[in-house]
Parts: sequence; C-alpha cells; structure tokens
Amino acid sequence: MKYFLIIAIMGVLTCTRSLGQSKPPITDTTYKSWYDVGRGKITNDGKYVMFVINNMPMNGETWTVTATEGNWVFTSSRYRNLKFSDDSRCVFSMVRDTLFKHYLGSDIIEKIPRCKNYFLLDTKNAEWIVLELESNGKFVIKNLNNEQTFEVEKVSGMIANAAGNALLMKKETIKGQEDLIWLDLVTGKKFLIYRGLATRSHIFDRSGKQMAFTALNNGSTQIWHYKCNWQKAKFLVDDSSEGVPPELKINVKNTWQFNEDGQYLFFNLSGRTDITKNSSNVLVRSFEDSVFYEKIKGKTSTQLDIGKNFSVLDVNQKSIKQLLSGNQKVDNLYYSHYKNFILVSSSSGDPSEMFWNDKSRVSYSTCSIKTGLFSEIMSPTVEGVSVIKMSPSNRYVVYHDAKSDQFKCYDVVKKRTRDLGLSKLSRPGQSIAIEGWIDGTENLIVRYGNDLWKLNLGNNYPPKNLTRQSSKSIAFAVNHDFSHSGFDPNEKLIVFGANLYTKEHLIYSLDLKSDNLHLDFVTNNFLSFPSSDISTTVFAKAGNSNSFLLKLGSVKNSPNYFFTKDFRNVKQLSDIHPERDYNWISSELIRYKSKEGEDCEGILYKPEDFDPEKKYPVIFSIYQLQSEKLNLSIFPVPSVNGVNIPLLTSNGYLVCVPNIYQKKGYPGESALNSVMAATDYLCKNYWVNANKMAIVGHSLGGFETNYIATHTNRFVAAYSAAGVSNLAATFNRLFESAGMSQQDYVINNGFHVGVTLQNAPEVYIKNSPIFYAKNIKTPFLLMHNDEDDTIPLTESLELFIQLRSLKKPVWLLQYRNEGHQITNENNQIDCQHRVQEFFDHYLKGKPMPTWMINHL
Repeated sequence: MKYFLIIAIMGVLTCTRSLGQSKPPITDTTYKSWYDVGRGKITNDGKYVMFVINNMPMNGETWTVTATEGNWVFTSSRYRNLKFSDDSRCVFSMVRDTLFKHYLGSDIIEKIPRCKNYFLLDTKNAEWIVLELESNGKFVIKNLNNEQTFEVEKVSGMIANAAGNALLMKKETIKGQEDLIWLDLVTGKKFLIYRGLATRSHIFDRSGKQMAFTALNNGSTQIWHYKCNWQKAKFLVDDSSEGVPPELKINVKNTWQFNEDGQYLFFNLSGRTDITKNSSNVLVRSFEDSVFYEKIKGKTSTQLDIGKNFSVLDVNQKSIKQLLSGNQKVDNLYYSHYKNFILVSSSSGDPSEMFWNDKSRVSYSTCSIKTGLFSEIMSPTVEGVSVIKMSPSNRYVVYHDAKSDQFKCYDVVKKRTRDLGLSKLSRPGQSIAIEGWIDGTENLIVRYGNDLWKLNLGNNYPPKNLTRQSSKSIAFAVNHDFSHSGFDPNEKLIVFGANLYTKEHLIYSLDLKSDNLHLDFVTNNFLSFPSSDISTTVFAKAGNSNSFLLKLGSVKNSPNYFFTKDFRNVKQLSDIHPERDYNWISSELIRYKSKEGEDCEGILYKPEDFDPEKKYPVIFSIYQLQSEKLNLSIFPVPSVNGVNIPLLTSNGYLVCVPNIYQKKGYPGESALNSVMAATDYLCKNYWVNANKMAIVGHSLGGFETNYIATHTNRFVAAYSAAGVSNLAATFNRLFESAGMSQQDYVINNGFHVGVTLQNAPEVYIKNSPIFYAKNIKTPFLLMHNDEDDTIPLTESLELFIQLRSLKKPVWLLQYRNEGHQITNENNQIDCQHRVQEFFDHYLKGKPMPTWMINHL
C-alpha cells in the first residue's frame, strides 16, 4: 500500500486554476462537484483519526486514516463502514465482500473474504468482532484479544446488549417458530434459551444481565424473561393475566424498558379496539374537546400515547400494577434512571393552549413504582415549568418554575419543596437547562442566565456561579457525553462558550473539584450555536486520552479537521478548499443604530472579487435573529426556499441578513424598523446602489417581507416564500402536521402579538399585509406550495389575487407535491433559478425572463 500526505494531495486539487485566471461564479449545478469533510473519529488513545471527504470522487467518498503525530496516513475511495478497535491498534473496513483489518501505524493488513457485514462489541474483559458471512446466515463471533471463536448458522437476527457483554441471536426453525440463543461474551457460554413462537421487542436491562421479549399467541401478547446463567427463558404474563383489565391489552410500543435496577418492566395497557375510529361520515367537534389532533385526518398524537395506562411488571413476583390512567404520563422516560419512583405529568389538552385552556396546564407528581402512591410536586399554572428532571438517585426532582423564575427542588422522601436560591436571572432568548448531576454527590449543574451554576440539593451551600460571567456577553453550555448520565468529579468538564458580541467561539475546561474555569481555546470558526450541544463530528475527545479532534470552518474557508492535546498547539489534518476554484463569498458583522438609538447587528455577505469602487445591488434576507451565523459555513447546495446566498453573492449581489428585533404587539413594524435601520446604514457606503435593493423572506420572514412591501417603497423587488398575509386568519388556524392551534405561536412565540384576536382585532388588522395591498408598488414574486401544512397556500394565493385585481406586477410559483419547504432537488434548482432571474431583471436590468412574460 502506498502512503502519502492527504494534505499535499488536497493542495494540488485546490490549486489547479492558474493564478492569473479569473474565477467563475457559483452556478445552480456547482454543488454537484463540491466536496467537504465529515464523520471524523479519534482513537481512544488519541494517536489516530479518520475522516471522509464526501463527493470525492464525484458521487463517491474518500476515507483518510492518519496519525495525529508523524506522517503515517492512508487514504482510499474503496473503503466503507470504517471502525477503530477499542484498543486503538487497528481499523476495520469493508471493500465489497471483504473485511480488512489494518494495523495502525504499519502496512500490515489482514483480509476476511465473503463477509457481508460486521460490528464490534466492547466488554470489560475483551473486544469482540461479529462477522456476518454471505453464506446461509452464518455469523462468526471472535474475541480480538485471544482469538476465541464461535460460529452460528441460519441466524436471522442478532442483538447486542448495551453493556456489550452478551449477544442474543434469532434462528428461524419452522414457519412461525424460532430459537433464541444467548451468548455470554464474558464467560463464552452459549445457551438455547427459547424455542417457540416468533419473538419481538427484545430489550436488555442496564447491566446487560437480563432481558425480556414478547411473543404473539392467537392475538394475545406474551411477556418472557431471561437472566444470564438461566437455562431457559421464563414466561411471565399475557393479556389474560391478573392486573390486565378485560377491555385492555399489553402494549409495548412506547414505554417498553426495564427500570434502573431491573426489578420492573415498563409498558402500557391499550384498548383492544381503536375507540377513536369513527365509522360515521360526520366528524363531531365540541367546545369541550381537550385537543384537536385526536380528530384530524385520522391522526392521533404520539405525545398523548406515551405513558397512557402506564403499567409495571414485577419480574420476580410476576405481578402487574397499572400506575397511570387517563391524562397521566411518565415524564422524561427515556432519559431518566427511574428505580423506585417515576416523574408523572398530567394534562389532557394541547400544550400551546395553556394561556386559556385549564385542561392544557400541566401538573407534576411522583409515583411510587412499588405502591402506586402519588405525591404532588406542582399544581397546574399558566406558565408551567421551563425544565424538570428527577435525580439519578430518585431522591430529588429539580425544576425551574417559570411563574416565579426560580429553581426549586422537591424532596421525594420528605415530600417537601424548597427554593434553591437561584432566581430572577433569565432574560428573553436565554436558555434554561439542567445540564446534569455530578456523580456521587448531591450537586448538579444548571444553565441559567447564560451562565453555568452549581446547585446543592442538600442545602449545604448557596448556588455557585461556575462561569462568573461579568461582561454578560458569553453564553455557556456543557459538552455532554451521552454515554454517561452524570459528570465524573475527578474529570475536567469541557465547556463551550459563544461570545454574543464578537461571535467568537470558546472552549473551557472546568475543574469540578476546585470549580476553576480555564479558557483553553478561542476561534472565529463556527463550533455551535449559543447554549446548544455540539456534534461529535465537530468536537470529539479521545476516550482514554486528553486528545481532541476539532472541525473548524467559516463562511470564507471550508471546514477542516484539526488535532490538539492542549489547545495551544493545533495540527491541521485535512486541507480541502473547493471554494478556491470559484468567486466565493465572505461574511462580516455590521453594527448600526435603529431610529430609537438601539444597537443592531446583521451579517453582510460579499463576493470574493468585491470592488469598493463599484456599486452593487443589495438583497436583504430576513428571518428573526441571524447574526450568530456570522461564521457558519455555507455550502452552495440547492435552497429549500429559493434563497441561495452563495449563488446570489457569487453572481454580483451583496446579501444583508439583518437581525429582526421584535417588540411585543408590533410584529410587522418591528421587522420594518429593523430592516430600514440596516438599509439606512448600508446606503451610506459608496459601493451600495441605493436604487437597486430587494427584500426576501421565507415563512415568518415571508410575512415580514409582505408587511415591509406594503409599508415602504424603498425596494425595487420583493420575494416572499410561504408567508402569512392575513394574521387575523392565522390566529384561529391549525398547524396541520401536528394538529395544534397556532394561537400561542401568534401571541407568544413567532409573531409575538401579545394579545388575542378577540381582545384586540385592530392589532391583527394592522399587522395583516392583505389589508394594505393597495400600497404596494414593488414588483412581487410569491412562492407557496399546495402541500404546505404549516402556512396554507391560501395566504399567498389571496395576496396574489388581491394584487392581481389591483393590476400590480405579481407572480406566484406553486410546486406540486411540495410543502412548507421544497424537498425535490429539481424543484429547488428551478425555484432558486427563477428567483435569481427575477432579481437580475429588476436589480441588474437584464431582460425579463420568458416565464414572467408568458401568461394564460
């Protein structure tokens, strides 16, 4: 095998164009030859990494495995399904029907032919590889440490437990019958644990030492149970067992799992027939209905189904106890460690209707798994809770009471609530979260007011600000290891920060013993949005080493992978730059004042060949607060809404994305003032053609575009995609996909109107562009699709009809079988091409395209 530096190869690929030759602009099809890096992984010892170059060669991919120190590297476009071994000694890969085992740092390769697939399992004592061969469902299970091998034929399926110490294999025997084989990977023992009806819904407990599954016998669901070292699985219960009411049956669809210590199994009890089905041709609605979505298009809400008639089965006593009924459901089931108690929420209504519907307001309780007794934590309020979680010990429930803006703690044993001493710090737009518990302590970390705080549930000391954020310009978030529920107090915790002013991204290490926070790394490259989790393909820590893999990139430079041990010495591992072959774009942060003197921000995208001596047309793209995306990498892929920033900028436009600063009660005016502030600022520059400016927006941005176009003639063209034109009609509309009312979204979230239609109809009329259509002098392009179940086509269609009757220049694009966003690639290209042609005509003076001229 030939080894070479991938960086050198990439350098050659990105420097093929002669220096003196001008670069071509981005086109609708440039994305087809664009390439980027992804799927980066690092070995546990931190000495090797892998990543893939997507679309190199075109429609293919090239994998690279390289040493983090030294020059050892190999690369190939033949490999797929690459995995590092747990001991960091080798990497496995597939080439067609052959498994390759590459020993890292050497040229030694082992091959296993006629292999269909493989996966790796890690146990405390060894690492195993499972090979699925191409012949007759044969599996080979091999210990990578001592070469111990098992072979099983005619296997139709295989499941590994989360602990990685056991395999469950299914073998079909006769029709409708099967065998289950348990292989203990620690002892190497193999057991035929079940022979009978076909099985399903196989689950393991957290330790991996026991499992459960179901079988269907004449329509009755059976539950079976197995513990390691048992000779056979044991039948527990079925639909006719004591504890299952005659009208109900066992349902393992949503809540099927073991509790924390494996003593109980969780499942639901559901009706034997679908009582929600109505064979009548009439659908009857009542003002007392709790929700809409039980009756819309035959859909039922999964949110309501989870936890319905929640029940537990004691696997030792073989007894069933129904814990919940009616509108009660288990809260945070999949992310909690329920052992003795569960956290229960109760609500029968649409959560978005809490501001008026008592049935929608949520109460919280604990329920004893053993006794079924309830203890109320919090009664229903309009505001509800921002976040709520039970501690891993099941001793405490911590929550943020949105009404009082306080963190509170409920003691499950003492049955009392106390204030944790952290309150009144939240601001609009700041996230509130319980980051996690510190192992072996009564301490937890929460995110509140942009900072991280340590709270003690035992009331031993007051809340401690771990980030001590004095300037209030940095938003912090913890880097979560989702393989572990808590934080090891002996390990330093990785913390991410986003500077809300400079848009820099920061990496810190937090010593959980001393509570000392140390700044390790600062970059202008984009890592993650403020107060949000970061992808493991962007930032990854080696499992057994303080070594890190980073993916850094910006608008101007394609993302690449970097390696570091200390965040001071950073080594670049990949070096791809497809943007260097084109007239690419750059981004810069602009700051300006509103007419009220308030500080405003926005992003200005410029072409690479920007010349300050020229005058450029400007397109304003609007949607909420976008300045945090200043350094977010952009790819020239087709747009889902027709607005392709790289395409427009590369072809001679400046694109400005101003923040929209909403004020409650003034959604339209807020957008207008925000955009006009940015317009006034940019027009002070010589290189801006103040007579050739346009505005675009999609969804909420479409509404804002509609409003702005009806209240100013500053723009010579406007493009609105899937936007609202009649806010009064929107107030009483449903989100069809979810079947939920839009009232709360209009009042408190997207539009921030702040009042109901019945209490202030004049506010809704004032903010409905349809009533001011006669003011429009701007040529208008609308796009809205028939299958839009978020904002219906009628919103744009009615505006189109109104403008057409007023003989205003307006066009409407409708794409068949498309929804709120365009998903078909050909339609995406068609839409962004027409949008560009529309702007080319009005902003660059090019001839009007034929599709704007031809008409019925």
